[in-house]
Amino acid sequence: MTKTFLFGVGAQKAGTSWLYQYLVDHPECEMGVLKEHGVWVSLLGARKPSVQFANKATYLTNTLERMKALQAKGEPIPERMRNRMLGLADNLNAEFDVSYYLNYYERLGRISPNARLFADITPEYSTLTVDQMTTVRETMEEAGFAVKVIYLMRDPVERAYSAMRMRDRDVALAGKEVQKTARQRFSAALKSPYITNRTSYNETLETLDQVFAPENVFHGFYETLFTTDTVQQVCDFLGLTYHEPDFDLRINESPRNEELWPKQIAAARQHFDATYSYCAERFGEEMIAGIWPHYRAGEAD
Repeated sequence: MTKTFLFGVGAQKAGTSWLYQYLVDHPECEMGVLKEHGVWVSLLGARKPSVQFANKATYLTNTLERMKALQAKGEPIPERMRNRMLGLADNLNAEFDVSYYLNYYERLGRISPNARLFADITPEYSTLTVDQMTTVRETMEEAGFAVKVIYLMRDPVERAYSAMRMRDRDVALAGKEVQKTARQRFSAALKSPYITNRTSYNETLETLDQVFAPENVFHGFYETLFTTDTVQQVCDFLGLTYHEPDFDLRINESPRNEELWPKQIAAARQHFDATYSYCAERFGEEMIAGIWPHYRAGEAD
């Protein structure tokens, strides 16, 4: 049986965490210890190390401490904990050496020999170049995988605002005070590379077109993701049996305490005009206008 490797490239705040959890709960998938590996941005020189590096180190340290505590009590270390430690160690080392990345998936295959799907869903991968994505595809194909890509998109203004609200949430969870809310800093932050690069769907779509065959890429939308029809399409695309999803589940949600001002929306709509226009032409203006609430923002002006 050919194994499928899902190369999830985003977009950030477009439902990738919900999709990941759906696949975690799917009996035909082995999703390992992490959703976002991020190693390809390190290995290919886009960033060293990846933004996930610190989290991996923390997770590994915490796991080792739990193992030490069990050992001190004379209690056996569960196999699941050992596998988690090995997986996290491979992921950490994979930041510098791709062989550890391949070791990781080889181990998952031994742990779950009947699994059809393995994955790395890292929204930051949407910023990789043609050459970089080609390297990922060729590496995983040489390792024996059929490589499939899922790219989820969301109304650009909504995606950007959600990403900024996520930062507010993370600051609050860390016990710190939010100095300026997402709405207050929206206009200034809008043009930052962090926001702009992850909302340039047109550029990512064209990159994917050059690297992957059309039948190996699934284009989806946050606004229609949480439906039986879309989940069935995802399962068909990945070669999975349909598994009942939990549409009430919300993961990594960013609290919405304030609404953007109309002038902010109009300015952001103009800033992302190339993305809106490209997607309307590619997927149909009627469809995009029907699901993206800010597609027609500012037309009356």
